[in-house]
This record gives sequence, structure tokens and C-alpha cells, in this order.
Amino acid sequence: MNLEEMKVQFDAIRKDVLASLEEVKTLKELDQIRVQQLGKKGPITEVLKNIKNLANEEKPKVGALANELRSVLEEKIASVKEVLEAKH
Repeated sequence: MNLEEMKVQFDAIRKDVLASLEEVKTLKELDQIRVQQLGKKGPITEVLKNIKNLANEEKPKVGALANELRSVLEEKIASVKEVLEAKH
């Protein structure tokens, strides 16, 4: 897997998670998505396992992309959580 393929994977993960978050109805569902997507066995971690195959100069770029993706998803999860808590 090269840098471009990892970018494509991260974009797909972002779209998938954001779409899933639009469908969330309960805090339990939200927590399940958070654990599945951001946890140790989540898709971001799976993509990062391939970082060892990249050139040294590409590794920091992938790390930055992964961190940015995690931040975006964590912010969206937090905002969905606030909305769900306000409804209850």
C-alpha cells in the first residue's frame, strides 16, 4: 500500500463514519461506532499497519493524515453526543 492508496483509504473511512453518524439514534449506537472506528482494531489502525512499507519521508505524512482523520471523527462524535444528550 502506498501513500496515495492510504489517502484513498482514509477518505473512504471518513465518508463511511460520517454517514454512519448521521444515522445514530442512541448514545449506545454512537459509542459502538466510536469503538469500532477509533479503537485498536479499527480501520484507521489497520491502514496504519502498512506504514512500515512506505518510504521514510512519507511516514510523517501518513501519520499527520491519520491524526487529522481521528480529530475530525472525534469532533463529529462529540457533537453528535451533545445533540443526543440534549434530546434525552
